[in-house]
Amino acid sequence: MTPVAWDALVVMVNKDNPVSNISLRQVKELYEGKITNWKELGGNDAPIELLVRKGKISGVGLTLRQLVWGNPDQEFKGTAEFPSSGPLEKAVVKNPNAIGISGISSASKRDVKLLALEGKAPNYENIKSGHYLLYRPLYITYMSRNNPQLKEIKRFISFALSKRGREIIRAQGVVPYLDAIDLSSKLKEQRKTVRAMQEQRMTKKETNKKPGTEK
Repeated sequence: MTPVAWDALVVMVNKDNPVSNISLRQVKELYEGKITNWKELGGNDAPIELLVRKGKISGVGLTLRQLVWGNPDQEFKGTAEFPSSGPLEKAVVKNPNAIGISGISSASKRDVKLLALEGKAPNYENIKSGHYLLYRPLYITYMSRNNPQLKEIKRFISFALSKRGREIIRAQGVVPYLDAIDLSSKLKEQRKTVRAMQEQRMTKKETNKKPGTEK
């Protein structure tokens, strides 16, 4: 596995949706089925249709589970399931009440709105710096033993890491690995930051509860 880029997991909504930002806590509660109406996210009074990938081993779904919950078996309370990211993205384009998550290189080619996360847009600078928290490495994977195409594969990897290759990668909305190589040492810190932000908000939420309002 040779890392070649840094990808962002982006929250997509229909272009006509007035919502422009979402927090990590809201993402968590959305996928747990605790947020079900757009007005809870500052949008219209309409039911949210959460679109998710089928199964738990898709790249996006697994990464989201690991980053936000630290649990690869976390259940998602989706409204509809899709076999791959392409059909899911197309459904968001057509459905004004839909929301879903995909990789930025794919989602940015669709006619959708990409939400800011914790006030940070999923752009080159924010991904490169780690300020956009939902990022992950992308790899070229191959068999190194008894592979008749090994020489050609290594040539391709060299090109992907070259100046021209990195220009092409940037044009797809992701960050070349060598542009932000220090992110590799921040991966554990990234997970700690996500957890800490969620715990802080939950503590604040509990503190702000008025006495006598719990059932």
